[in-house]
Amino acid sequence: MWRAAVPAEQRMLITRLIESAEEQLLQLRGIQTGPTPTSPGSFCATSAAAPT
Repeated sequence: MWRAAVPAEQRMLITRLIESAEEQLLQLRGIQTGPTPTSPGSFCATSAAAPT
């Protein structure tokens, strides 16, 4: 129903934003389910903190 009230250009923008968000979520889930920080060669996001 909302589609009839939203111009096609705006719908395309909304769709692209949602698809981008979905892709980012999939990437984040992959990071969370990846190797543990103690695994050799793994990346720990917390170790990438700003230098002190």
